[in-house]
Amino acid sequence: MAFLLTVTLSFTISLAVGVILHELGHVCAAWLVRLQVREVRIGMGKTFFQKKLRHGDFVLKSFPICGMVSTYLPLKSERRLATIFFCSGGIIMNTLLLIISFIVLMEFRDTDIFNLAISCSIAVQSALIIRNSFPRKTIVYGKFIPNDGLAISHLIFNRHDETQLYRKIYFENIKYINNEEENFQVNAASERAAYHLYWVQNGNFDQIAPHVHALQSELKNSISKIEKVLILETLVTVFLSQPRVTKLDKLNSWSETALSLRPDLDAVKATRASVLIESDKIEEGLKLLSTAEAPDALNRTFMLAYEALAYHKANDRDKAKAFFRTALTDYDRLFKDSRPYYPLLLRIGAQLEVEMPPA
Repeated sequence: MAFLLTVTLSFTISLAVGVILHELGHVCAAWLVRLQVREVRIGMGKTFFQKKLRHGDFVLKSFPICGMVSTYLPLKSERRLATIFFCSGGIIMNTLLLIISFIVLMEFRDTDIFNLAISCSIAVQSALIIRNSFPRKTIVYGKFIPNDGLAISHLIFNRHDETQLYRKIYFENIKYINNEEENFQVNAASERAAYHLYWVQNGNFDQIAPHVHALQSELKNSISKIEKVLILETLVTVFLSQPRVTKLDKLNSWSETALSLRPDLDAVKATRASVLIESDKIEEGLKLLSTAEAPDALNRTFMLAYEALAYHKANDRDKAKAFFRTALTDYDRLFKDSRPYYPLLLRIGAQLEVEMPPA
């Protein structure tokens, strides 16, 4: 009975300690190479501990039998070597624990119960090292993701920079907002903002609330004026582009702040005017919209659709339908993959009683 109890307790404790230290190994490795930890999740079941630390979410649950650590993607460069070290952190930590267990075993090899407990620890740590080192995909929290070994081998042997497009999109957005007027410098807040902006722009609208909340927090941190405008502009545009407009008070606040920061930028003027029109401030919205120029078909579609809505609210139905048909013409010129405003057009088209073409 004592033997079974010792083995069971030793296995359970060794597994829990091994998993926790494995994930903390990734965290320490990330901090050493100055990668920003985004999320640390350890275990299953009820949440036992939750804390925000260095802008990362740390969550420990009741049964620490699995875990996952993720970082924000770096913006300055790919940082391949740093990422390899981060991916290796868990295996390194388990290896250190294994070495310590061997040393302790040698010191106390004459004590039967202690010997048995440490032997269990050695077996568990060895299994964790093998399981995480052998390249394969594994299911963690319902997702198929590469384990440490597969992630490391992918980084070593695949020379394609998979984060290049992610960085390119962010810097193109910055360039558009900045217009080369200021010397833009990337910092830690930039990496966090880039990640949350990406998911606000590309994620499911029903699931973007945590990212919206995170971006609102970043507005209070050490980000540049350019990035503040980009965040505000993105938030307003995304909320206006949905089948139903919500958070109108927030949209008014965001768009007004963005306009105060960049009163010369056409896109900012257009989104502020659109919010004014949604708020039934028709004359003010049309006046501001008349000062903005659309640089491309996508922005023209947005502006013309809201101009149509303004005239509809002002009871000039013929003019409203004429502007809306022009918006649809511009929309048809876009590639199918570049049509984010279809829900907006459906919403405005329904108010104008205009039959909409399929997406």
